[in-house]
Amino acid sequence: MNFLHSHCLAFIVLLLLKSAAISAQSTNPPEPEASDDTVRYPAAFFSTYQPISARDMVRQVPGFQISNGDGSRGFGGAAGNVLINGERPSSKQDPVSAILERIPAARVERIDLIRGNTGRYDAGGQSVIVNVILDTAGRSWNWDATLEQDLDSGSPTPSASVSLIDRAGRTSWGAGISARKSFFGNTIEERLFVQGLPAEDRDEFERTRRHTVQLNANSATTFGGTTLRLNAEVQYQESDFLERSRRTPLAMPEDVFNLNRASDDGELEFEIGGDLEWSLAPAWDAKVIGLHRSEIEDDENRELLIADPLPENLRRKSIRDTTESESIGRFELDWSALEQHLLEFDIETALNSLDNALVLLVDDDGELIPVDVPGANNRVEELRGDVQLRDTWQLGDFSLESALGAEASRISQSGEGTPDQDFFFIKPSLTLIHAPDSSQLNRISLAREIAQLNFGDFVSSTNFSDDDIDRGNPDLKPQQTWAAEVSTERRFGEVGVAKLTAFHDWVTDVQDLLPIGDRFEVPGNIGDGRRWGLEAEGTIPLDAFGMKQARVDLEARWADSSVTDPVTGADRRFSGQRSYALEGELRQDLVDIGWAWGIESDYVDRAVRFELDELDIDDRGVDVEAFIETTRYFGVKMQLTIQNLLNREFLRDRTVFDGPRGSSPVQFREVRDLRRGRSVRLSVSGAF
Repeated sequence: MNFLHSHCLAFIVLLLLKSAAISAQSTNPPEPEASDDTVRYPAAFFSTYQPISARDMVRQVPGFQISNGDGSRGFGGAAGNVLINGERPSSKQDPVSAILERIPAARVERIDLIRGNTGRYDAGGQSVIVNVILDTAGRSWNWDATLEQDLDSGSPTPSASVSLIDRAGRTSWGAGISARKSFFGNTIEERLFVQGLPAEDRDEFERTRRHTVQLNANSATTFGGTTLRLNAEVQYQESDFLERSRRTPLAMPEDVFNLNRASDDGELEFEIGGDLEWSLAPAWDAKVIGLHRSEIEDDENRELLIADPLPENLRRKSIRDTTESESIGRFELDWSALEQHLLEFDIETALNSLDNALVLLVDDDGELIPVDVPGANNRVEELRGDVQLRDTWQLGDFSLESALGAEASRISQSGEGTPDQDFFFIKPSLTLIHAPDSSQLNRISLAREIAQLNFGDFVSSTNFSDDDIDRGNPDLKPQQTWAAEVSTERRFGEVGVAKLTAFHDWVTDVQDLLPIGDRFEVPGNIGDGRRWGLEAEGTIPLDAFGMKQARVDLEARWADSSVTDPVTGADRRFSGQRSYALEGELRQDLVDIGWAWGIESDYVDRAVRFELDELDIDDRGVDVEAFIETTRYFGVKMQLTIQNLLNREFLRDRTVFDGPRGSSPVQFREVRDLRRGRSVRLSVSGAF
């Protein structure tokens, strides 16, 4: 961490602590209720923000950010950090943020923020969660409509959704439908360097159009002490992409030509799941979860060369069909007979598969002929079992969460794959939490984590933009991490929060790009490494600074890492890791007149991707957006947002070597400046 970055992080930490301390003197009724590890926010606490949906409320919980989970395979390890009526939704495809968006704010009785001692909840290992408590009122509707206009290109793009929640006897149920149209237009300036000198200028334009339709439904039925929950979702999406690149060789500017790329993609996703929860006996509770989801995708890519006076030439074309599916069965058993203890036993099995079919056609004197691509046609299948025993022990101001788990899996491949791979891992974890009162919480944890393998890394795909083929590796192993974390949190007044976290990870079998000889690379394991860093986050009310009903939410992260480069043998950071990230939001609610305004901004350090014969640098500028909203008219919320106020630049600096980097000369370098342009979004939402 250099001088500037370290002092920036230190300044944010001091600002959080100092400002939050001042804010303790402010009075903004109603007061949230607090115990040692839980802060209870009544619905009236959020009235300042004029919420329409439950998501509007959760987003304003001080010191909390919604996580939809990491999308990994299985159910137990892919949890988000939001519960609804004490339960985790038995869905993976339907994110919890979308579920909250469909719940009217009027249905929320309170929101509990549980910090540290989450072992008594179905939290999937999350250290901080919120529990949204709903009432059992009758029918209610939620709706929203949005119109967005890219100021540089394209036509207005609308989207809309409507959802219903109702009750019939012992069953509560809900359903929703949404439709979205998206447009993204990018202008690009790119220059090619050869032997350090400018060789070619490229003026480019990209646009992506997307249409999405989504349907979902859910229900919960209670009979006696048993509850049955069911959910289903289906989504269909079509998109098309076009890139026009006008290229001018600087040595012969009269030989200008166009290189165009296009793709069409269709994707169908569906999921059905549910759970059954009941009490076996006093102090014994059980839950069974079942889920199946599938994703079917068809993708076609084309590259076209246009050079006057020659006719158009379709240089190459790829057609890829993939089908990915997951089936999960899970059983959970809780025992609470021991005083100050909660014992939990979980067992899960999952079957995951990916079918990949890729056809690559390349021009040969005006005729497209098929080209053999290793790993293009393959089926990857994983059968996995996971078991865990966890104990939560309350010791006065302290709580101790200990767990011992095991994971066994077999990965098999057909087509051009290799023999089956078998894996077995022990997964212990230990967390100590100290909560002397409701205003402070300290936490230390150590856990062994097993990364989920990306099935896409086992099969091959085309990358026309970089004139490359991304090869698969059937011998890939899961990355394993011993993760240590220490955090401290302080709460001041109703809104002020300051939290600081330090972490250190010891990583085995780091997943990266592995060279195969001097010509090819594949996703693989490059050895052991370490990763460490600091995170600071908090909420600062600004009443003490003269801005009534205003707050700032800040988050800062600094991280570093170390691993041996498999190409050069030198020590370097993990590929794609950014050293720091800063994010902030200022919001002020003018309650007396029913208006609110705000500014959001984020900035991240550049990321370097290390390949066999390439260095690829991704450098992004500052992103700023501003909004103004009101609930003053017609009982609805209207929000106007200007996105990308500074016309954020996305810089890519790609250096390609004539062989392994570090020992080979530079073949060429591409420097690309992409601008997405500004856009305006008007959204209207309501509930009844």
